[in-house]
Amino acid sequence: VRVLTIHGEEDEGVPVKNAYRFDEEIANHKLHVIPKARHNYNGLMFVDEITSEIASFVIPPRFLNLGI
Repeated sequence: VRVLTIHGEEDEGVPVKNAYRFDEEIANHKLHVIPKARHNYNGLMFVDEITSEIASFVIPPRFLNLGI
């Protein structure tokens, strides 16, 4: 099983150090920390970055740039 964690660097509810610990402890884990993002990712401010990370995680690389 692969695991993706997207975490805001300035999250006040769940400290980013927890995400780094997940990265050390969970096999097949990918961590993406968003600088300046809070717990709610500052509303829609980071939606493109989040969507891109999720897409690159779940879609095989050979399909990402096909324009489908």
